[in-house]
Amino acid sequence: MTLYDREEFFNSYAEMPRSRLGLASAGDEARPSAEMLSADPAMADELRRPMMLLIRAEKR
Repeated sequence: MTLYDREEFFNSYAEMPRSRLGLASAGDEARPSAEMLSADPAMADELRRPMMLLIRAEKR
């Protein structure tokens, strides 16, 4: 049995704001400041990148 299968974990996870209120409780994503954007034009690319990348892999 993994941590995620335990009823205690599921119950506590269900009480977290993200679980109760959905994405509205997540707040804003981190962004480079205006100063950083003006100092390095390549920083503008950071505004297009996702906060996380989800990857699925299967062992052969």
